[in-house]
Formats: sequence, C-alpha cells, structure tokens
Amino acid sequence: MDQEAIESFQAQAHLYKHIFNYISSMSLKCDVQLGISDVIHNHGQPITLSKLVSALGVDLTKVSFTYLLMRVLVHLGFFATTTRVENDQEHEAYVLTPFSKILIKEKVNCLSPFVVSMLSLAIMNSFQLLGDWIQGTKERPFETVNGKTFWEYMEHDSEFKTLFNDAMQSDSQMINFYFDKCGLGLVFSNEYNNPNIVGSSSLPLFNTKPMSPLSFSSKKKGPGEMEFVEDMGGGVDDGLVSCTENLGFESFNDDSYTEFCEEEIKDRWRNKKRRGEEKRSEDKRNKKFPPPLPSLNQNGQPCFYLRPVRENGRLELTEI
Repeated sequence: MDQEAIESFQAQAHLYKHIFNYISSMSLKCDVQLGISDVIHNHGQPITLSKLVSALGVDLTKVSFTYLLMRVLVHLGFFATTTRVENDQEHEAYVLTPFSKILIKEKVNCLSPFVVSMLSLAIMNSFQLLGDWIQGTKERPFETVNGKTFWEYMEHDSEFKTLFNDAMQSDSQMINFYFDKCGLGLVFSNEYNNPNIVGSSSLPLFNTKPMSPLSFSSKKKGPGEMEFVEDMGGGVDDGLVSCTENLGFESFNDDSYTEFCEEEIKDRWRNKKRRGEEKRSEDKRNKKFPPPLPSLNQNGQPCFYLRPVRENGRLELTEI
C-alpha cells in the first residue's frame, strides 16, 4: 500500500476528529441541560431509552435524535450500556459512569454549573475571533463579541454572573473534596512539613499557583463568607493566562489574589493546627477517672474477702 496515502488518510481522520470536537462539548452541555444524569440516578437502575425519553418529556418526533445523543455520550464515556429484560424481551439500557456521577445536581460535589458556564455562548463565541485578534484586532475577542470586558459584562448580565459564580463554587468544592479525601495539600515552605502534604508541582493538574479552597457564590453572603466576583476580583492560575488573559480574562493574572490565596491557606493550616492542640489540651484537663472501688484499700489490696457458706441447700457468700 502507498505509505503517503495511508498517512493522508490518518491525517484526514485526525483533522475531522478535531473539526467535530465541538459535538462532544455540546453533547455534554445538552446532558447537563436536560438533566440526563439526574434522571438515570433517580431511576435507581439501568434505564431504557423509552423510559428515559418519557422522564425527560421529549417530543416523540425527537426520540431518534435522543438515541443519537445517547450514543455520542456513551462513546465519550459519560454513560455505559447494559441489557435489561422487560416483558420477556431484552432492551438496551443506560447506566452512569464515574464521569457522569459528578454531574448529578443533588450531590455536593457537582460540576454541572462549571459545564454550563464554560460552554456558554458568551465565552464560546470569543474563540471564533481568535485568529482575527492574533492578526491585529485591537480589542480582545471577548470584548469584541460581547461589547464589554469580561467583568463589565458580568456586572451587566446577572444570569451570566450567577453561572460563573456557581461554576467557581462547584470547582472549589471539588478541589476541597480532593484535598480532604485524597490527602492532597499545597506546600509553601518547610514550615508545613507534613507527610500527607505533597508539592503542587508533582501533580499534573495542580502544577500552577494554587487557588484558595473557598466557596464562591453569587448568593447573599453570610458572616465571614466571600463572593468570587466582588471580593476576589478574579484569579485562577498561570496555566490559563497565556490563553484566557488575551481573550479578555485579564483579571485571571492577579498576583495579589494569588498571594492572598497562599496566606489564606497558611492561616487555615495554622488555625487547624492550633485547634488540634487546644482540643488535646482540653481533653487532658477534662480527663476523668472512675470512682475508686470500695472493695480495695489505699494500697490496692482487697479490704475484705468472701467466703462461700452452704446452708439449707443455699450457697451464700459471707464477708470476712
């Protein structure tokens, strides 16, 4: 076979894969918008296409398109298929995978808000002008598309602001979950020499400056709580700066925020360590011993002995 033809065919397949990659992202967003993961979770067992369509309230004319959507999501690994017997007939049924379990909205660790926010039109349309901006367009893509800078647009569009804040909150909760369950932490100096803490540079996903494990929300703030947009002003990590800063997310490179995050985590570590020491000290002060046994003297010896006495067919213990 012609080697050049083989390479051209492989190149075409690779090219088409990336051309149509948007279908993957949009199918994922459709899953979140329709709540497919939630329906399967609430069903409690593998669900057939007919029951899924019924639960979603899909029009009968779009059943075939729902089937194609599920095929894409299965191919992407968000769902898996199994066989379910109903009325003595075998039917294909769908089950959750670990990738779709983190999209279930009723769970605390849910990334559905992150999916909706990052795949919103306001952000996705910005990438359509990436080439124009590189060729010399003065305004950044986000500002060109939306007529405002990222933070100005957020103040103008309350719905987008809510989406973005919810996305940051869900992402922060997931990071906190990893730190709590997997024993991960961030090392800033030798002061925190803990065997359960690893340097962020050793983790592929955390090889940039850390983000404070706080909960960010656009909801009403309570005492001591923080809101991402108003109080933080931005700041994710340097890994996004090269792309997002020049797309219009200039506040993502906020060094003062990064320094604040480091100090925040240091303070939390000190407070946690101090609370642990205080608790141990309090437990030591409040340690109570059981009352002394009346049958023992001060030397720990028995004060009396019991002698068994049998009388009238009964066994009695007599103190001597």
